[in-house]
Amino acid sequence: MRNYIGNFVAVVDNKIKLALLGAFCYNLTQGLSFTLIRLQANFLGDFRTLGLVVGLPNFALVAGSAFWGYVADKWRSRKNVVVLCSIVTALLYLPLPWLGPLELVLVRTIQSFFLGGMVQIATMFSELDSSARGSFMGRLEAVLGLGWGVGAFAGAYLVSEDDYGLGNGPVVFSFFFTAFLGLISVIGYMSSTEKKREILIHDIDLSNEIGNEKHAKINLSRSLIEMDQKDEAIRLLQEVLKDTPSPEEKRIADQLLSKIGA
Repeated sequence: MRNYIGNFVAVVDNKIKLALLGAFCYNLTQGLSFTLIRLQANFLGDFRTLGLVVGLPNFALVAGSAFWGYVADKWRSRKNVVVLCSIVTALLYLPLPWLGPLELVLVRTIQSFFLGGMVQIATMFSELDSSARGSFMGRLEAVLGLGWGVGAFAGAYLVSEDDYGLGNGPVVFSFFFTAFLGLISVIGYMSSTEKKREILIHDIDLSNEIGNEKHAKINLSRSLIEMDQKDEAIRLLQEVLKDTPSPEEKRIADQLLSKIGA
């Protein structure tokens, strides 16, 4: 078993190991909450309460997945979305021991909206190293399944059936422990480094492009600015200004350089 685990992590650098640890801790919280929240809801209410605490959060999860996917593209960072959603999700475990049935359903639904952002974990891992995407995803899925299973199993033993209820000690400890694991996962995610997509254009012969070469450089500069590759955009725009541009080309190049503060 020790050799298997050693081989599993041997070729993974420390930052990715920490990211995997974050994913493991996050899925521990998911397994724990899967057990704890359902049993707490069942104790506080009836089967209708249990149905609400299971059903409504799924609608929030759908909405959250779409919303946070859009935000991740807007911010150009999956990691920032994952870290933000991890923090909020972890903190929302803290009030759960003292909430009544309807409040429990409401807070769990809000929490699930932020859980929707956690689907970016898979995308974040797939972008860490495109040359090893398959092995990274395999390790991630193994860690996710292990964390969920261990968490759900542990949740069944942390609180006995008779200890569920508002503010009971074992319930408070279990949800606080879950929140702690969620915050630990943030440390792991923050250690990961996203690889930005870069366009290598040094060897591109723009003179072979259709149309005016200076126009091609200006248009490419616009794209580079949008992709936050400002140094490369500045280089191209300066080449345009040195190549006897027309008044219109000079005006556009100056505007673009002013836009990025060059």
